[in-house]
Amino acid sequence: MSAYQYEPLSSSDSFRLLLLQPSGSRDAELRGSLLNTKLSDCDFDLIDPYTALSYVWGNPEKPCLMVLDGVDFPITRSLHDALRDMRDATRVRRLWADALCIDQLNIPERNRQVSLMGSIYTTAHNTVIHLGDLTLDAAAVLAATPRLPWKGVSDLGEKHAADIADHALRDLLSRTWFKRVWVLQELVLSKDPWVQCGEERVRWTDFCRLLLVHVKNARIQDSNGYLRVLADMNKSRNNSMRLPLHQAVEARRGLGATDPRDFVFANFGIVSDLPEVGKYLKVDYSRGVEWTFGMVGVYLFDAVGFEKLIAHAVHVPVQQRIKGLPSWAPDWRYPAAQTVPMYTDNHMSHMTVVGTHHTFTDPPLPLVLGHIGYTVDVINSVSGVMPFFGTWDRSTYVTAVYEHARTELGKMYRNAYSSGDKYGTYEHISLKGKEDEHGALCSNLGRGWTQFVVDVCGDSPEERQFCRFFAGWILAQVSDKRPFVGSPSRGLVRLLHSFFAHTVAGSEMEGRRLAQTQNGRCGIVPAQTRKGDVVAYVAGGKTAVMLRDADTNEKGQIDAAVLEGLRRRVRPQLNSASAWYFDIAEDCNHTVEHYSVVGEGYIDGYTGWALKSPPEPSQIRVFALH
Repeated sequence: MSAYQYEPLSSSDSFRLLLLQPSGSRDAELRGSLLNTKLSDCDFDLIDPYTALSYVWGNPEKPCLMVLDGVDFPITRSLHDALRDMRDATRVRRLWADALCIDQLNIPERNRQVSLMGSIYTTAHNTVIHLGDLTLDAAAVLAATPRLPWKGVSDLGEKHAADIADHALRDLLSRTWFKRVWVLQELVLSKDPWVQCGEERVRWTDFCRLLLVHVKNARIQDSNGYLRVLADMNKSRNNSMRLPLHQAVEARRGLGATDPRDFVFANFGIVSDLPEVGKYLKVDYSRGVEWTFGMVGVYLFDAVGFEKLIAHAVHVPVQQRIKGLPSWAPDWRYPAAQTVPMYTDNHMSHMTVVGTHHTFTDPPLPLVLGHIGYTVDVINSVSGVMPFFGTWDRSTYVTAVYEHARTELGKMYRNAYSSGDKYGTYEHISLKGKEDEHGALCSNLGRGWTQFVVDVCGDSPEERQFCRFFAGWILAQVSDKRPFVGSPSRGLVRLLHSFFAHTVAGSEMEGRRLAQTQNGRCGIVPAQTRKGDVVAYVAGGKTAVMLRDADTNEKGQIDAAVLEGLRRRVRPQLNSASAWYFDIAEDCNHTVEHYSVVGEGYIDGYTGWALKSPPEPSQIRVFALH
C-alpha cells in the first residue's frame, strides 16, 4: 500500500476539499481526489459550494479503504459510512472532512488547519451532522420531522409526541456526537446544518422544532438530560454564543475528544477572548497535553484568580491526572466537580492585599506557580467522605427530638441582634437564665451530628480518631454557648445545621471530609486530604487551601526562578493599616517551600488575612506550587 503524499498548502487561508466521485451503488468503492483551494475563493463560489462534515471519529483503527487520487487511503469505519451515505448517484460531491483534508501527520499543517476550522465551517454552504446508521428509532424521528415550516405544523398529539420522544431519547439523542467537544463549534458556526442518519437527512432547525417544541410540550420525562443538551446546543447556535475561554472549557469539560488537547483547541473558533488567550497559547499539537492544560491554568489564574482556578482543578485524584500536569491546573478530560464553592467567613473584614504576589516558571523548568502566602495549621485526622443529598436517610438523624430542639433554639434566638466595627460584624444573643436549656437543646442537635459522622467514617485508625475528636469538639461548642441554628450561627456549626436542614442538594460539606488539625481546630477539606497536609492561605485569598509536600529533583533551579520572578513581579501599590504587600528584597534569601495543591477548605474559627489579626511578617512564606 503506497503512502499518500499531500500537496503542500501554499497560503494562510489554503485548505483542501474532497471531490467525492459519484456512484449509483452504496456498496461501490469510495473514490475521490483532494483539491487545494482557498477560503477566500470558496466564499465567492456560487456555482460549486462545499459541504462540511461533522461526525464522530470513533474507534481510531482504520479498517476501511478509499481510493484517493489513485492511492489506497485507510479511513475509520465512521468516516467510511458517512461518505457512502453522502455520496451522490450522478454528481461529484465537494466535501470537507478533517481526517482526509488535513495531513494529520504534519504537525505544523495540523496546527494551522485547526486554527482555520471555525472559518471552514462558516464558509461551507451547509454542514451535515452524520449521526450514524438509520435505525428504526432514528427513522421514526426523521420521518416525523416537519420539513415545510412556512406551511405550519399540525399538533402531533400527546400520544404521537410521546412515541417520538421515546424514539429520540432511546437512540438519536444518546448518540456519541452529542457528547463530543468539537461539535459545538461546528454547529454554532455552520450556516445551514443538517442532521443525517444513513441516507436520510433533515434540517437542524426542523429537527429541533420537532423535539424542543412539539415533543417538549407533551411534558416528556427527560431523566438523562438529553433534551436539555439539545436545547443548550440550539440556544448557543441561535444566539451565536461566544464565551471567554474559561467559561467555554468549563461548559464542555468531560465530553469526548480523541486528542485531549482538543478540549482547549475545539473552543478557539467560538471564544470571545481569543486575542487574550493568544498571549498564553496557540493551537500547537507539538506540545504535550500537560503543557497545553498547564498554560490554560496560567490563563485561568489571570482571568478568574487562584481560588476559582483550584475549584476547577483539584477534585480529580492525583493518580488519575495527566502526568506532569501542575496540581493547580484543571484536567479538562473529567467533568466538573459536584461540590459547591467553599464557605468563607465573610462577616469578618479582610486585609486588602494589593499588587502582584505570584510568578510562573518558564521552560525548560517544569511549570510551577510561585506564590507568597502563609501556613496556618496541619491536618491531623479526617472523617469519611460526606455523602451527597439523596444518598442517605435524613430521617435517621433528624428525629422528632432533633426537630424539637431546632425549633426551640430558633425561638431562643428570636431577639438576636448584630453589631459591627471596622473588623467585622458580630451576633449577640441573650441566654440569661436559659443557659442549661440552651446546652441541652444544642446537645440534642450535636448527638445527631456526631452519630452521622460516626456512621460515615470507616474503620481506619485515622477516621476512628476523628470521630473521637469530633464528639469532644461538639461538646466544646455547646460549652462555649455557640448559636447552633439560624442567622446567629457561624462557621462549621452553621454548615452542620444547614447540611441536616437541607431538603435539596448544595451543602459545602457534600463530597468533602471533615478534618481535625494539630491545633485542635475542626474544618472541611477536600476528599483527597490526608494526615500531614498543610493548611495555608495565599496572598489575598479568603479561602484556605490544603497543600501537600512535593518532591522535586530541580529544587535549586526552581527556588532561584521563583525568587527572581517574585522580585521582578511584586509591585507594591499601597501600604496602610488595612492594605498589605510583601516585597522580596534582593539581599534576602528566602526559603522556598514546595507543595502540590490538594484543594480548597475551611477551618472553623479562623479567617485568612483578617484585618483584626493579620499574619506577622515572620509567618510569610514563599510557596512553589507544583
